[in-house]
Amino acid sequence: MPGLHYKIFHYLTFLVSTLLILMIFAEPSKSNTKENLGKSINSPYAELLPVISPDGKTLYFCRKSHPDNIGIDKWEDIWVSYLQEDGTWTEAENIGPPLNNEFPNAVCAITVDGNSILLAQTYKPDGTMEKGPSISNRTKDGWGFPEKQTIINYYNNSPYATFSISPDRRKLFLGIERDETYGGLDLYISFLIDGNLWSEPVNLGHIINTPQDENSPFLAADNRTLYFSSKGHGGYGDYDIFYTRRIDSSWTNWSKPVNLGKHFNTPNGDANLVLPASGEYAYFTSTDNSIGNWDIFRIKMPEAAKPKPAVLVSGKVLNAFDNQPVDATVIYELVTDPNDYGMARSDPNTGEFKVALPAGLKYAFRSEKDGFIFLTETIDLENVRNYKEIETQIDSYPRDSLQTYNSEFDEYSYLVFFKHAKANIDFAFYTELEKVVDFLKENVMFNILISGFADSTGTDEINNTLSEKRALAVVNYLKQKGIAHNRISHNYFGSRFPIADNSSETGRQLNRRVEFVLTRKKFQD
Repeated sequence: MPGLHYKIFHYLTFLVSTLLILMIFAEPSKSNTKENLGKSINSPYAELLPVISPDGKTLYFCRKSHPDNIGIDKWEDIWVSYLQEDGTWTEAENIGPPLNNEFPNAVCAITVDGNSILLAQTYKPDGTMEKGPSISNRTKDGWGFPEKQTIINYYNNSPYATFSISPDRRKLFLGIERDETYGGLDLYISFLIDGNLWSEPVNLGHIINTPQDENSPFLAADNRTLYFSSKGHGGYGDYDIFYTRRIDSSWTNWSKPVNLGKHFNTPNGDANLVLPASGEYAYFTSTDNSIGNWDIFRIKMPEAAKPKPAVLVSGKVLNAFDNQPVDATVIYELVTDPNDYGMARSDPNTGEFKVALPAGLKYAFRSEKDGFIFLTETIDLENVRNYKEIETQIDSYPRDSLQTYNSEFDEYSYLVFFKHAKANIDFAFYTELEKVVDFLKENVMFNILISGFADSTGTDEINNTLSEKRALAVVNYLKQKGIAHNRISHNYFGSRFPIADNSSETGRQLNRRVEFVLTRKKFQD
């Protein structure tokens, strides 16, 4: 009998295990279920071209023929919705002029910083439109008038076109038809030359493009994984969504496209897939089980189809003297290859910016704006293996605040600032120091006194040593540039004599400094 009980036990165990397996496969996983974003976004009218912000909290899209669209004919307008803390989306709002007018309007992409929108049409000052992309930048008063993007030898033999921009803002992807296309619409890439000027489009090649249409390109935050829609690679219906990965730096060598599968693609149309920087969810349009015509859906990305890990870096560009936002261009570059760089814009109202950086590398940050000096920041992501979000701050220094002249004593005063616990001169101040060198060479009747300071963090001993090293860094720089040592003197004061409150990081940054005074000699040596 014990043997019988043993057999019954194993039989029941096998039966339960089998039933569990059948239940798992019979019940679709919620992560693979296509989720309609609901009536706050989708309507009985067509919702098209979704664009998700890199943090996943703002959704732009187009609505066609909606009664609240601008213009008599109610063409396509751009709408926007925001993700709330409870996970629901706000009631979508028409984004209004100048991006919407009486003609068809379409959003193609939002830059990672969230401060520039790529649009499908060129806006002319007289209110009319023409073919080709344009970009609107955020201003203190809202979205600015779109600026035409000039693409060398641009033409399109099709009435349809799609565009998107890379995370580094330096590559423009196009879905257009040209004389040399493999079929209908092909995918192309154009490279930023300067300002609003782009290179002639280059076909992405036969691995991606087919005798049928390819469109809706989207490059993920990893700067490698490209998602697009195609009629020519086979699949489940009309347009299917695929992904491919860039193999080298040529931008024309790609892996074989992979269909995203039945949870994304249906016998009906599926297109316009976009992802936030995390790559966790995909947003796309479909007519399958829609409220009206085309609707916007969300679905969790399968691991194999996710982009490689990236890091979303958020920060602010602030004036170090008054903590006010600075409207600047943020430049980031690989420490090992300064030619591999990207750009972002800071919000003119808040100074906020965002960039998406492929993980596993080290980057240097700086900003550019006329009349300001910016310290360079380094962000080391070499050991990052998963998506993460980090924050940083870029301090800026108005040039006119770094130099003063005291006519009573006939002396010039200068300031140079340092990073926390550092005594090396930031290259951002080299230009200013060169001006001091030139002045001293041209005005031999002046001597220079250099004083080093530290913030209040650390012990007195550490701060005294650090402030002396900072002073000596400037002394040695001047000597290397040919300034005689008998014209240079220095001292150091540790954390004494702060010029700002040490209770804030902004104040501490101002106290990490070297002051030097150029004073006319009282009599000749």
